Amino acid sequence: MFGWRRALAQAGLMIAGGLFLLASGALIAVAAWLWLAAWRDPVIASLIVSAGCALTAVVLFLLARPGRRRPPQPAPDSDTDNDADRPADAPSDRDAAVRAIFREAGLRVPERGESPALVEAFLVGLNIALRLRGTKRR
Repeated sequence: MFGWRRALAQAGLMIAGGLFLLASGALIAVAAWLWLAAWRDPVIASLIVSAGCALTAVVLFLLARPGRRRPPQPAPDSDTDNDADRPADAPSDRDAAVRAIFREAGLRVPERGESPALVEAFLVGLNIALRLRGTKRR
């Protein structure tokens, strides 16, 4: 299927799903109003159901507002990020950063091609991921 046809099909399914969700929400509100009207009186039922709908609307608006956006990352420099000029056995900047983190954490830096023990590898990987989260990606 072509890309635009798939997008149209997904949009149609999302619209249909939204309509069914809207209908089920309306039926739940009517059922709640009927139960509250039988339990108390219709005015109290209307106040409670409308307050619930208003609270739901406020929560949805708060969820829909845009969050903090990351600042745009600068374009990679062709001089520093070009791996085509680097020999195959030369360590990359990321590899050098990982080795520096190993040394900084007091761990034995594995030789090239050697992998650390399983638990140590997990902890080191977690530490590296947390430390390198803010570095620029290629």
